[in-house]
Amino acid sequence: MKQLLKIGAITGLIGGSLFILFMLILFWAGKNPLGDAKSGEFFVVLVVFAGLYFLYRFQLTFRQGFFMGSVATLVIVVMSALFMYVFFGNKSNQSLDKHTKKLIHMVENSPNNKQRIETANKQGKNGKEELDKFIATLKATSRSEWLNRIVFQDIKAKISLGLIISLLLSLVLRKYRPKEAAPAK
Repeated sequence: MKQLLKIGAITGLIGGSLFILFMLILFWAGKNPLGDAKSGEFFVVLVVFAGLYFLYRFQLTFRQGFFMGSVATLVIVVMSALFMYVFFGNKSNQSLDKHTKKLIHMVENSPNNKQRIETANKQGKNGKEELDKFIATLKATSRSEWLNRIVFQDIKAKISLGLIISLLLSLVLRKYRPKEAAPAK
């Protein structure tokens, strides 16, 4: 059990470090590390888990593999959340501000606004006024609230992604131990 915990923690440290490196590369390349290019982190997590499971394939039971994957996921999530709070929470880093302005601009110019207004009008509300209140609320949201919201979304995404990949790889690469012989044909 201690060995599984140790291997999972080391794998999580490697995965968390790769995530941090990925975010820094996006930042240094001039891309928005919180934007669309961030979807590439899926491949970072997949590579880490695939490496872990292929090292120990057919040596682990399903529970052992899933436990190792869960520990690795937990370490990756903690490292990435701490990094995001420190890196994007720094006021000199304008990535968070640019990202929030882009999100607000997208809501203001969304092609679905007409449909939102019509839907609200059908419900007996003033649709234009409701949309203006929503946009004003987004603009009034503080920097720390935006940071909390983005980090929380990242945590949820990483946990679900890590657990799903861990579950699938544990299922596929588990040690095969049949309880009874296969039926004869």
